[in-house]
Amino acid sequence: MVQKTDPLAELLVEREGRLRSERATLEALWQDIARYLVPRKATFTEEISPGAQRTRNVLDSTGPRALEMFASFLHTLLNNPSVQWFKTCDYDLSPEDPNDDVSVQKWFDEVDHRMMRRMADEKVNIYAHLHEGYLDIGAFGTSVTFIDWPDTLRIRAYHLADCVIDEDVYGFVDTVMRRSFLRSRQAEQRFPGVDLGSTVEKRKGDGTPTKFLHCVFPAADAEYLEHLDQRVLARLRAGDEYVSAWVNAEDKVVVEQSTYEDFPYSVPRWYRTRDDIYGRSPAMTVMPDVRMANRMMETILRGAEKLVDPPLLVPDGGLLSPVRLFPGGLTMADGSGVELKPLIPPGASRIEVGDGLLKDRQAAIRDGFFVPLFATPQGPVKTATQVLQETDDRNRAVSPMLVRMQHEQFHRMLTRVFRLMYRHGEFPTPPAALTGKRVDVRYVSPLSASQHQMEALGAMRITDAGAAWAAIDPSALDIFDPHEVMKTIYRGSGAPASILRTPAAMRQVTMARNQANKSAQQQSELIPAVEAGAKVVTAQAAATRASKA
Repeated sequence: MVQKTDPLAELLVEREGRLRSERATLEALWQDIARYLVPRKATFTEEISPGAQRTRNVLDSTGPRALEMFASFLHTLLNNPSVQWFKTCDYDLSPEDPNDDVSVQKWFDEVDHRMMRRMADEKVNIYAHLHEGYLDIGAFGTSVTFIDWPDTLRIRAYHLADCVIDEDVYGFVDTVMRRSFLRSRQAEQRFPGVDLGSTVEKRKGDGTPTKFLHCVFPAADAEYLEHLDQRVLARLRAGDEYVSAWVNAEDKVVVEQSTYEDFPYSVPRWYRTRDDIYGRSPAMTVMPDVRMANRMMETILRGAEKLVDPPLLVPDGGLLSPVRLFPGGLTMADGSGVELKPLIPPGASRIEVGDGLLKDRQAAIRDGFFVPLFATPQGPVKTATQVLQETDDRNRAVSPMLVRMQHEQFHRMLTRVFRLMYRHGEFPTPPAALTGKRVDVRYVSPLSASQHQMEALGAMRITDAGAAWAAIDPSALDIFDPHEVMKTIYRGSGAPASILRTPAAMRQVTMARNQANKSAQQQSELIPAVEAGAKVVTAQAAATRASKA
């Protein structure tokens, strides 16, 4: 009996195949990049058997090491686990501006703390997946991360070879189709009690995996609406914006339909060129140097072998054999008087020339991955000004790409995590002051943080300099607003809102200080009067004594 296919499954499988064929040229480039830089991911155009040698094409490791350093530097710069790299805030305020209501600011701080703790949980382990995404960004220019809550928060980075994407008219990725190969046992665990198709049933004994597709697309894609079940349509009418469909791609049957309130994938691109859906990467820029470095290394190694184990010229009974120039090769020459000697005289092979050219290519590869900007060079101790200047140079070099990642990666990911945790009751009850307001989670860019640190440092320097002038003229500091100065220093300090007083507490402190000042002033005014009175009494007493005398 032939299993009947599902119209929705046919449409989705056809679309996934079309999107994959449209990027065939890119897949050939990605395969070449992976072959030299991340061999474990070289599965775009060929399959690698488990346990197979994957580094046979890599003779020079400069490229893989530079990529790993690039990913590590980005991870440390953008998502240091020991630093708060995002902030919850009022939608109308920036993360650096303290909210006037300190109870609201403290609630934001508690939300930030709980999100950091949840994402660092071993079941989520966001930092391992972010690092994997940075490797994909550096190598292929695009990474794919999935955020969901099946039983708890789950964040996973997926290999680009398994995912195809599409974008809307504004250039935002709104569709992801991810293939997953599941054995029959795994499929039954993932979709219990569901008809998974005849292929899964047939393969129960041999363990051969079946190709499934997870397709997420916007509800606005009208061509699929007539094929969705009524439960899914009802949730879309209630406000959900994205459809999720799991498809057995081999039998072309849908095994699960559901919806998402917001897009569950974040798909950052390093930078883009015109009409490209997928991103371009630093690896694509340096691939000519990577290929050249590997070829140079191969040539240098062959030359070194010949120097260590040179081909020899030996006599042999009047015959001349073919010249053998490989290391240890023996070339027979006629005549018994021929001496045994190397065919390559000492000094004839200039390996140092090739070594110098290779070092130039290796330096170009490191430059392409921004390694010199991120790494701390060996040298004398630098001043604070020099360090700030180097930080500014680094931020200028990568700021356009980081701004793109801020929107395409962090904003989507953090907003998704916040909403999932809020829906599952992971946060305390919001204060009444937030009623009717929109809450936003914003990534704290190292560029903006650096700018606020510079502003705070400038405020501290100018007030310190102003103190010397205030000793000459006390009115010199009247130009500064003390509260605004402290707000500037607070924004650049990264200190938590728990150190701030509430407005009510500030009013109490101000009132107590004013009362103390008033009492002190009254007391200071009373002292001269008391002293004058004492003098009058003393004078009267003296006058009385004089009259009696």
